[in-house]
Amino acid sequence: MGIEPDGRRHAQRHAYALVSQLIPRFNPRGITEADFWASVKFDYEVPSRSEIDELGYVRLAARLQAAQRHERIFISLCREITAITGDPPQNDAQTGCFK
Repeated sequence: MGIEPDGRRHAQRHAYALVSQLIPRFNPRGITEADFWASVKFDYEVPSRSEIDELGYVRLAARLQAAQRHERIFISLCREITAITGDPPQNDAQTGCFK
């Protein structure tokens, strides 16, 4: 029983839609879409997004949904991205959170 190509495509589209919704929240923190995808490739140890399998996209989508719903998870995700891309986090004086 193999992984269905349609299942992978569906999971991929779902993850991409969630990313497009989060990009406006990433940008003010100095995180670009390219930074996000660089961190994903690093996390999944793949040379390109096309190498991520269905389960990988399902997991990514779940993580992105959690980041949409919970600010602490979103901040954690931002910190991980900046740690991978090498951009130093900047402290936001108003919230005490890292941008």
